[in-house]
Amino acid sequence: MTLEELSFELKRLVGETVSSKLIACGNIILYFFGEPRADSAVSVSIVSSWRYQQHGEIVVGSDDFPAGSDFTSKEEYRKTFDRMCALTDVLEGAILMDCEVDLVTSDIRMEFSEGQVIRNFANKAFADAAWTYRN
Repeated sequence: MTLEELSFELKRLVGETVSSKLIACGNIILYFFGEPRADSAVSVSIVSSWRYQQHGEIVVGSDDFPAGSDFTSKEEYRKTFDRMCALTDVLEGAILMDCEVDLVTSDIRMEFSEGQVIRNFANKAFADAAWTYRN
């Protein structure tokens, strides 16, 4: 699938609601049309180098999530990780208002209701797309 075709597929999600959100290993995965593992689910998985914004302000980015080695206990790590994940919880139930794919860099920008935006950007000059669309 070309970037143009992929961009068209993503544009078809405009107006749809985020049914679930998952953050793991620096990645954020947004699900539409169902929960993870549901046959009906469509997802956009953004690998590292992303940031989440509300009303133009940066709230959290992929590198803000702590490494397990930064903590003295699993409980301390889990509490901090959960607090960071909660910053994006309002994405669940949000409506995708617009989605743009840069056809040169393959960066993606997804705009949601309530002034929310997720941006992905390459952090290497020769990196391939750092996100995946599954339908």
